[in-house]
Amino acid sequence: MTPRVAALAAVLLVATSPASADPAPSEVKTLYAKASGMTGCSERWASADVVTKCREAIAAYRAAEAASDATPDVRSFLAVERLKKQSTLAAVLREDDDSATARKELDAALKELETLAPGDTNAYLRVQLLDLQRQAALLELEDGNAARADAAIAEYRRHSQGFLGAVEQMRENTKAMNQQRLNGVDAGNFELELGEHYAGMLEDGTDKDAIRGKAIEAFERTRQWAIARADNDWNGFAEKAPALLYADASLKLAKLAHEADDMNALARYVGETQSVACGDAEGDGYDKTELGERCVQAVLMEGWVTGKNQALIKQIAEQQAEQMRAVREALLKK
Repeated sequence: MTPRVAALAAVLLVATSPASADPAPSEVKTLYAKASGMTGCSERWASADVVTKCREAIAAYRAAEAASDATPDVRSFLAVERLKKQSTLAAVLREDDDSATARKELDAALKELETLAPGDTNAYLRVQLLDLQRQAALLELEDGNAARADAAIAEYRRHSQGFLGAVEQMRENTKAMNQQRLNGVDAGNFELELGEHYAGMLEDGTDKDAIRGKAIEAFERTRQWAIARADNDWNGFAEKAPALLYADASLKLAKLAHEADDMNALARYVGETQSVACGDAEGDGYDKTELGERCVQAVLMEGWVTGKNQALIKQIAEQQAEQMRAVREALLKK
């Protein structure tokens, strides 16, 4: 989406809000308000009802695109919003084990993406629609199509990294920086998901060295995205999102190192987890409970393998036992 189209989105939102003074909204503004106000199309739930909600939202955006007063730039903006819904639909279908229909939706959406932004002509738009490549990669991985999965992963990485590089050259562009922050979290979560998938394949996979290498690469990329996100926030790793990403990936890498009997790598990853997750919570401005859990995992992992932190491990065990007693007592009182 170009800056001009981004500005158009703001105009549409203002013009269709209850506070708008426009007595006679245009056709495209009215239809956009209807489409953007529809709810229920979410990747978090996989059901026939959610599939219906997604298809209804897609149809509503198509109707807005077909409005008589929609300009080419408006249609481009609306198409991007619709394709986001199509990506969500594919995710829901994939989660619902309907890979054939999910692939059909993705193939159609990716083909349209090439029409909207052929080649590398619009990096900003492609970043907004990176989830199409994410869904394609996960679908192909789950179906065992390694070559197609690798192609989708490579495309995702190419455009996400390319956009990050472009933003580095225009730090005064607040809108681009905000998009980069979102992209950093999304890309990091995708790489974490990839790493977890490959790590899960180690139990049954035949070429375990290659699979482990892919898992390590994905987790390392997760950490790189977390660092990039932290670098572009005022508070660095005091921000919850990049800190959790970094800690989660580091713990996954520590586990892989343990399984490979690489004690040097294990010590490094555990130490790097602790450096982010075990800091002083005072003054950071958010609840560190989740990070505290990662800190405990890192301390326990280091203690079990190296024999360090025994006093701290004993203290953690006593605290956990006390928590369990409190839970039991609360349950017995009900």
